[in-house]
Amino acid sequence: LKRVSSSSADAMSALYSDWTIRILADRVDRARREEKRQRQLSSSTHKEEEELCDSIPVRESAAEGKVILRAVSLNLWQPAADSWPQRRKAMAQLLVDADVDLIACQEVRGGQKSIHNKDQNWAHDLAQELPGMNHVEYVPGTGIADTKGGRAPNGWTEEGVAIISRFPLSDLRAVGMPPSGRSSDRNPRTTLALTVQIPTGKHSTIALRVIASHLSYDRTQQCDAVRDTLKPWLDDLLMDDHSSRDVSNQLLLGDLNVYPDFEWPADILSKSQNLLDALGGPCWSNRPPKQNQQKNDFPVFVDVWEHYSGRGDSISPDSKTTSIQTSVQHFNSYNLDGWTFPNPETLNLDAARPDRVLLRAHPLARHRLRPATVSILGCNTVIKANEETTRPSDHRILLT
Repeated sequence: LKRVSSSSADAMSALYSDWTIRILADRVDRARREEKRQRQLSSSTHKEEEELCDSIPVRESAAEGKVILRAVSLNLWQPAADSWPQRRKAMAQLLVDADVDLIACQEVRGGQKSIHNKDQNWAHDLAQELPGMNHVEYVPGTGIADTKGGRAPNGWTEEGVAIISRFPLSDLRAVGMPPSGRSSDRNPRTTLALTVQIPTGKHSTIALRVIASHLSYDRTQQCDAVRDTLKPWLDDLLMDDHSSRDVSNQLLLGDLNVYPDFEWPADILSKSQNLLDALGGPCWSNRPPKQNQQKNDFPVFVDVWEHYSGRGDSISPDSKTTSIQTSVQHFNSYNLDGWTFPNPETLNLDAARPDRVLLRAHPLARHRLRPATVSILGCNTVIKANEETTRPSDHRILLT
């Protein structure tokens, strides 16, 4: 028995080492593909900018007993306030054409009274141009009464996250992720979670926990926020929702601000402790001793884009992380890596995939949300009031 146990442990250790090599090799390949793509962009034969986006996918009819839900992650580009009226109309038209049901918004500008009056923010303005999207909840970065957000920097207009829904929203939860003293980013961050009731028939619904999040651009703060605050909070929320309210699925949409050479914060959300131990990285390796230990049998999030592209990043040797079974869809051959930022590329910033859709279910869930498609939208041109051109946002829109 001792020999069998030892052999089994060695085999598992080798398995996790193999997966670590797969993950890191895929990230190197991705960097090489991007270098080649950038050379093409600099040549006279490069593709048009619009080809970085997909056409809006046809929405299929739901089979009997099932429901089709469309959700997007949308960064509203708070610094570009001068073009908000024109960009808002372009966003609204795109969202209507895509027949979206849920929108997780980041960089939502709100006024001084927005903490007490949810109508005074950009999410509410956008919802007014979306027929049937009558349910809006907004939380500023400084938090609400039962959260501890940071303090807004002097001279800054309040900014936060919001969820816009076609279906009723309830049970608002929020967690503050204030900047640490060593962070270069002084902008406070908050994650918002709401329960949405999705109709499945005339008198029946399925409840889903939808989450909107926006992480800092500071790498150290990303690690601290995800490892010490966000992941434990989401784990507790999933357990509490499942046991108390029969809400067993979490759909997280947001701007995680992760970079091609710094995926480590996202790893904490999408990889088991065993795999994190093998993979290492600055976020996991620098965790406080004997703190924030993930349970090996606790479900991790699946990155919908990575899952559909069939890359090693989205797969794990842990059986608990592979419960979502789908076929790999056809991808835009010019944007195989799902770059959503910057938009347009003429902003002269490195291409990145900060915008994510993450999904998981409790192991004992009676119903499971399964992704049907994933697409990138938002390359269309917007004419500003001064006749200059821009885009709906400096991020492309991620639709699932």
